Formats: sequence, structure tokens, C-alpha cells
Amino acid sequence: MQEDIRQKVKERIQSGDFDCAKELTMSMFMGKHKLFILWELRKGNPIHFNEFTRLIPNVSRKVLTNQLNELIQDNMIKKRTMMKATSNVSVMN
Repeated sequence: MQEDIRQKVKERIQSGDFDCAKELTMSMFMGKHKLFILWELRKGNPIHFNEFTRLIPNVSRKVLTNQLNELIQDNMIKKRTMMKATSNVSVMN
């Protein structure tokens, strides 16, 4: 259901058909863990995915991945991949 709402919001953004700025804002923050993710990133330090799984103990990896990807799509956070012997991925505000 959340994906349906996001799709409708994207269509309305593209057509410029928003009656209220609150509607757009609410659609961007929909999701149980998004505000917590943004709160943790407020310091400006990148956080690794596994650290988020420790900070939010009852969240599934799928839900966390989906919410991080939605925040990335909405340009609210950035994904950074660091190339080393083992690949590190972190998100930052």
C-alpha cells in the first residue's frame, strides 16, 4: 500500500498537482523508521547498514533497505560506497 501512495505522489509531483505543501512533506516521511534514520544521521557522520540494524533492533533488513532506498530516491540522504578490499556502504545526510 505504501508503494501505491508513493507512486501517486510521484505522479502528482511531476504534474505539479499538490493542493498543500503538507501533503508532499507527509508523503516523504511516511514510513515507521524514516524519522529515526534521519535523526541518527543529523550529526553528519555516515552510518553503515549493519549499524542501523543494531540501532533499530526490531526492523527487518527488507524494511530497512526499502526505507533507506526511499530516502535516497527523495534526495534526503546520500548513499556512499567506499571501494576497499571489502566494499563498505554507508548512508549520510
